[in-house]
Formats: sequence, structure tokens, C-alpha cells
Amino acid sequence: MPKKRAAILSRDSEIESWIVKNLRESDYDCVFFRSFRDLWNYADHADLSILVTRFEDLDSVSGRILLRRRNGVFERAPIIFVTSDVTKWKVVSMLDAGADAYIATTASRPVFLSYVDALVRRAKTRTGRPCREIHGAYEFDLLSKKVRRQRTDIPVNVMEFHLSLSLFRNLGGPISLSYLEEATWGVSTGEASGKIRTHVSNLKRKLGLTPENGYLLAAVRGYGYRLELISSGSRLSRECDEVELELSTL
Repeated sequence: MPKKRAAILSRDSEIESWIVKNLRESDYDCVFFRSFRDLWNYADHADLSILVTRFEDLDSVSGRILLRRRNGVFERAPIIFVTSDVTKWKVVSMLDAGADAYIATTASRPVFLSYVDALVRRAKTRTGRPCREIHGAYEFDLLSKKVRRQRTDIPVNVMEFHLSLSLFRNLGGPISLSYLEEATWGVSTGEASGKIRTHVSNLKRKLGLTPENGYLLAAVRGYGYRLELISSGSRLSRECDEVELELSTL
């Protein structure tokens, strides 16, 4: 029987050694990550059964983004954090944020393995959301974070994936910059308008969101963006696709 794969993310060598020691000669192979970016970019997400990480790593901007999204593989694969300081507020805050369980480094190996096994078994019985969404000619794979058109992969990064999915989920309506920022990065700081503008420009080119293809992706002045379907013979498609809309006209 093939072993299950445990994602290990810890910037503390002692905590990492503790995790590896307890998983050694068990039903799990360890896959190591140094950052959440590496984890997001990992090609074989579907092979991961659980994420074991450290409290301090999970209690970061990137960690909170992962917990907030909990989509794709981590909608089903449980997240457990390890801590040497079982302070009540730490445990409660992280569980409230979306972690599934925690374990103290004082726990024995049998207890740790039983925790991990129980979480993985429970995850297998969950009924998750669909693994893909279809929007017109575009297919969004929620596990691999890929976008396809006519069965052809479109090269997008993780941020562009979430941004384009948000636009299609709100097709025909204006979306605020704060909404797009939170949907894409997990938090809204009000400082990402420039990044969003760059990503939107890239998406328009990569996905072909132009009037020639029946789409108008336009900025809404002082608010955000709007993606809508238009007919190929409309005035906008004949004139241009660089349009800035007023919110009051929508």
C-alpha cells in the first residue's frame, strides 16, 4: 500500500526534526517546504494528505491567507500546527482562523500519529466542493489552480488564477478593489491597486478577455473592475476595449 504524503513546513530546525522523528517509519512520507509560496506552487497538491506546520509559521500573513482560502487541496487536507508553547490565546486564535488541530511538542509519538491519522481519516469522509468551475469557454481547476480554454492550459500564476476566478464569479457586476485584494491575497490592506492593475492587464491578454472574444474587462473609476459579456457587433467592440466606466452608470 503506497504511503500517504505529509507536507512539512517549518522554519525552526528543532520543530522540523521533532515532526520528522515522529513520522519516521510510519505510513507517511515527508515533503518539505520552506515557504507557503513553495507550497502553493507545488505541482502535486492532490498527493498531499495533511499539512504539518509550526504555530509561528502559520501565524503569518502567508499562513493566514492559506487558512482563509482553504480551497483546492487544503479544503480537504487537514492542517495541524505544532507548538512548544500551549498558550490558550495562541491555540484558540489559530483554530478560529481555520486550523484543524494542534499538538504540543511534549506529546508522545503514538499520540502525535493518532492525531494525524484521525485527521486524515476524517478528511476522507468529507464531501468537498466541486474541484472545478466552468465559466463559458473557461475551465477553472480549483486543485491545480489552472485555467483552461478549449482543453488548453493558459499559463497563469496563483494570484492571476484567484483574480480571474473572482471576475468570472461576478460576471456582469462591478467588483471593488478591496474585494479583489481580499479574494486574491486573503487580506485587504488597500495598497494593492497597482498590483491588481498589472494582473488585470496580464489576464486580459492571457485569457483573451477582449471585445473580439465577446468580453469587456473595464476599470470602474474610483471603485474597481467589471467583466461583462458583450455582443461582437456592439459599439464598444467596434471602437475599443480600453474603457473606464463610472460607477453611477452601472
